[in-house]
Amino acid sequence: MTRYLTILLAVLFAITSLPHSAVAEERKPLPMDSDTIRSSPGQGRAFFVEEDAWVEYMDEQVHEQYFVQAREALAKNDKKEAAQQLGRGVLYMRMEGGRASKEAKPILKQSELILKHMVDGLKSGTTPTLTALDSAYARANYALALHHYLNAKENWVDRAGNVVGHDLKATANELRFAIVWSGQTLSESTKQTLYDVAVVGEAMADNSDYTNDDVDKSIATMGQQVDLVGKNPAFAR
Repeated sequence: MTRYLTILLAVLFAITSLPHSAVAEERKPLPMDSDTIRSSPGQGRAFFVEEDAWVEYMDEQVHEQYFVQAREALAKNDKKEAAQQLGRGVLYMRMEGGRASKEAKPILKQSELILKHMVDGLKSGTTPTLTALDSAYARANYALALHHYLNAKENWVDRAGNVVGHDLKATANELRFAIVWSGQTLSESTKQTLYDVAVVGEAMADNSDYTNDDVDKSIATMGQQVDLVGKNPAFAR
């Protein structure tokens, strides 16, 4: 329980410590629960979320709250609540996979399936250990970090500043979460690095002052960080 509280506090601190990060005071519905849903004509049921709604949701890191809430429910042996919250995390992974690059799709899909297997187990009475859940979260967040980094790098070629800004912030957030869930300690230098990148991302997302050199440096820095973290066995693909 002590380890759980440490992780929970660290994750919530990570959400609130980055510049202008918004955290929903109550459980916010997923964008796909709202009227932003669109159906795919002639292709049956499918999810198409309006970009503004999805960017807002992504920026607020609400999916991480679902991860935390699922773990808290599991710690209380509330399998129904754990399955519900974790299921929302699975849906988030699936939708991010739909907008991911070819390189990131496999690792996102792998994490989605691992989490989905846990949801199915919870519904059928099989309870994953908290350690297994932590490991799955770490891998999921790392997959998301890689995904957002690759998106930022690709879109910066076209100087799509606003889009790159959102993905840079998300990369910094997801990498921090990945490190925390893996049980590792964030060094002060890593905290500062991720914070600095998030500041640049925030400026880009808000169309504030930033330079191309700032962005080039941030993307290069995040590439190094993603590679470094990815070499840890906890995140092996």
